[in-house]
Amino acid sequence: MAAETSKTRTCDECDANIPREDFLDHSAVRYKGKLLCAKCVQKVKARVASAKQAEEAAASRSANSDMPEPIHLPMPAAKEDDGKPKVVAGPSTQIHGVSGLATFKARERDYKRPLLKETQSATRCRTFHCKLTDASFANLNDQINEWVDESEEIEIKFALSEIGVVEGKHADPHMIVTVFY
Repeated sequence: MAAETSKTRTCDECDANIPREDFLDHSAVRYKGKLLCAKCVQKVKARVASAKQAEEAAASRSANSDMPEPIHLPMPAAKEDDGKPKVVAGPSTQIHGVSGLATFKARERDYKRPLLKETQSATRCRTFHCKLTDASFANLNDQINEWVDESEEIEIKFALSEIGVVEGKHADPHMIVTVFY
């Protein structure tokens, strides 16, 4: 480094003279075998940063292209006079939070395989989740009960529950209930 600071050097990118002070404060550096002045170092840093952002964006797009479509659950919108939540009919394209519970409108599908009646084997599953608060648990119970009441052909075989982190605006712990029917 002492040999480089004793004489005037030029930038391998822009041919500008590099002052001795730029070597002393490390604003002029060697990058991939080239001697760069402070201005060219900033340009290279910007190029590397934008390339990294483009790479992350491409990785995000490719990861999201494999994602399945979300399941939409009924969304309680308001309370009726008796204090019970009323369910808004119709599909919702947005996620709405009610007492910390992200809810979706259920997507109706016609499955090829019929539901198995009067057996212990499950044909399908449905997953619900809520934050770990009393109000969210009550809302979760209402959602599951309303879902079961909506369809007489649903015969619950078994259910699993666990606590896990659900990614969203904040990574909060949630109770996740999967109902097999």
